Amino acid sequence: MVHTRRGLIALTLMIAGGIGLGITLHLTADPPESTSKAPSEVAGRPYRRIVSLSPSITECLFALGLGDRVVGVTNYCDYPPEALTRSKVGGYYDLNLEAIMALRPDLVVCMPEHADHLSDLERLDLSHLTVDHRKVATILESLTTLGRVCGEPERAKVLVQDIRQRMTNVQKRVLDGRRPSVLVCVGRNMGSATIDEVYVAGNGGFYDEIISLAGGMNAYRGQGALAFPVITGEGLLRLKPEIIIDMVADLPESGLTEADVRKQWDSLPDMPAVKHGRVFLFTDDFVVVPGPRFIQILEKMAAVIHPEGIES
Repeated sequence: MVHTRRGLIALTLMIAGGIGLGITLHLTADPPESTSKAPSEVAGRPYRRIVSLSPSITECLFALGLGDRVVGVTNYCDYPPEALTRSKVGGYYDLNLEAIMALRPDLVVCMPEHADHLSDLERLDLSHLTVDHRKVATILESLTTLGRVCGEPERAKVLVQDIRQRMTNVQKRVLDGRRPSVLVCVGRNMGSATIDEVYVAGNGGFYDEIISLAGGMNAYRGQGALAFPVITGEGLLRLKPEIIIDMVADLPESGLTEADVRKQWDSLPDMPAVKHGRVFLFTDDFVVVPGPRFIQILEKMAAVIHPEGIES
């Protein structure tokens, strides 16, 4: 049902599923200090052969200037372009442990979603770090942690400060405005001529947080903790969103054009967002990767929710 490969990445990465939170560090592979010490006490280890197990982790590592140390990435890591030249170690749930071992990594960086694989990494005596990218705060925390652990704390500090300043700039422009209701769509059957069923941003998830920071209110106010509930066309009409943001990264993969997608939404003419021409297609690759480029998602979303408050 998800429309593109990147759409699949978004759902895979962001669905919480009750797996562990926060950041944990497990160090083996002949560390210079005792493995019983806390992360801050083993900071600065000169890791030189790092394997990344998600696109957002890969983006973090390159953003911190650690790209030359990255020797392995997943099949889905394609940003920055240099990541495409690194050896592939499989997908999220079908990791190729032999490929990882062949790269002789001194650090494997994981997501909470990789919890089932941690025992395999420990059995193979591989050092591993788990970072959480399901919230803005934990994305920033992961940048700080990766910078500290890999010996680039100042670079991480500068990067986080820059992102925080850009967040502050957005907040200054949207805080005093009215909060329109915003529906974020992250996947559906793109082969249909109409809008039948849609995965939307649920309550408490990554996009829900970005909507709020951008000066909007999530149109979905359903019960439960589903990160991406499925809503029918009839259900969408009941939500009455004033703004629709359709995450259609890598649109060419679906064989459709932006005009085709807009025509699908036109099948719901009574929806306020459609009626008033406030359906926006976000086709950039970063809109479905909850990594350091989340700031671009925030700025882009704020610009369409509050165009009157964003400087050109």
